[in-house]
Amino acid sequence: MIKKFIGYILILASLVFAFFRGKKQGELDCIDFNVLPMIGNSITVIACIGLTVFGLVLVRKK
Repeated sequence: MIKKFIGYILILASLVFAFFRGKKQGELDCIDFNVLPMIGNSITVIACIGLTVFGLVLVRKK
């Protein structure tokens, strides 16, 4: 029961993290193609996918 609860929290955390990261990115005045924003976006995607997969593993594990 606790593992499922933690899994759902991880999935929710990944969605909240992606939302606030996207909101921060949307507040920028212009879109720049520097290397640092691309690295930041890659880290965001990897973190969200990792949290979601780990949460799904905990939810589906019996």
